[in-house]
Amino acid sequence: MAALRNVRRVCALASIGLIALQGTAAAQDDPLATGTVLEFSIGAVHTMNTLQDQLTTPNNASLAAVPGPTIASTSLLDIGNGARVDLSFSRNITSDLRGFVDISFSETSADQVLTLASSAFPGSFDDGFLIVGGDRYAFDFEHRTLLASAGVDFAEIGGVTIGAGIQAGLLEQSSLLVRNAGARIINVDATNRMFGVMVRASDYTSLSDRTGVRFGASLGVLANSYDYDFLNSSGGGVDQQASASGETGVISYAFTARLEHALSAQTFLTMELGVEGFSGIVNGFDTFLDFRGRETSAFVERGVQSESYLSVGVAHRF
Repeated sequence: MAALRNVRRVCALASIGLIALQGTAAAQDDPLATGTVLEFSIGAVHTMNTLQDQLTTPNNASLAAVPGPTIASTSLLDIGNGARVDLSFSRNITSDLRGFVDISFSETSADQVLTLASSAFPGSFDDGFLIVGGDRYAFDFEHRTLLASAGVDFAEIGGVTIGAGIQAGLLEQSSLLVRNAGARIINVDATNRMFGVMVRASDYTSLSDRTGVRFGASLGVLANSYDYDFLNSSGGGVDQQASASGETGVISYAFTARLEHALSAQTFLTMELGVEGFSGIVNGFDTFLDFRGRETSAFVERGVQSESYLSVGVAHRF
């Protein structure tokens, strides 16, 4: 829910900014809506912590002789920061249709050491191997996203360009927990492979003869094939091992605000702020911290995973 609240905030700010800019800026044609345009950007990305805000089920309550402490918030976990690159290409197919291809890749990671004194996090299984308070834990999170879209912009409604196409994505998550320098090691991996259709909309508003702002949004409906693996080991032996795979539906979304400044008649400097993510994916991080699994039967959590980013780049019109 935290990620959805962040998305709503970005949408509201973007809408307010767009209304204000439309009321004050002079009308001007979109400089990147004609010809052949190649764009490249690179920037910093942050994977949002979309885990449960508050877990209140007592740790190990059903099976332990002495139940553990009440589980506290997972908000103190740092899921990760990293880099993002994006490459896009567009050109006119006819006077009314403009084709586009966009490919983005991001990777984040985080290493964090915590000593849990009065609270504890649950593991994927509620069977006596859960994480308990009072010990030192090293968390290691990794997150990779590859997303590709291709389609056609085919209409303009009230100055807003509308497009549609196909979308494919790969989302990989892995988490590693090490207790007391190796006394127990827990590995969780989740992979989501997605393919479906998407729609998008964008609006360009001129701020001056050389500078403008572009707001964009996209929404995709994707079929998802997932794999999930869990391994819990101690003393060189495997205590728990489970895996799961299946098919689900996923919603992809993106919201962007981009400032564009002309360096010449053909070349533009860009700076973009965005939020993008998926709803319904199999979340390796969330499943790792979920208490509803039982022994060797994995409970696979379907949740939201979002990223926020800030990038700079260049767009060139041929």
